[in-house]
Amino acid sequence: MPIVFDADTGKVIEGHHRLRAWTELRTEGVKVPDYPKQMVRFRDDNERLGFVVAANLFRRHLTREQRAEVVARLRRRDGAYGASPRSSTSGTRR
Repeated sequence: MPIVFDADTGKVIEGHHRLRAWTELRTEGVKVPDYPKQMVRFRDDNERLGFVVAANLFRRHLTREQRAEVVARLRRRDGAYGASPRSSTSGTRR
């Protein structure tokens, strides 16, 4: 699973813990291959936030009801979000 970076800012969007684990292993002298990287370009902050929320909702250990509640709260707050972690915003997603 690649570590996802914002193409405009260079900041990690998804994979903070994987990157930290990789860095700690390298610091300890463990020979690990370079981590897979993916650069994603977002149209705006709303699309970026939508990507992060969707990625976390699919990955985290939430019940279906808990996911539905989170989505409902976010929609009430800001409206529907743009990108899903399964779609491409820049043509670089696998």
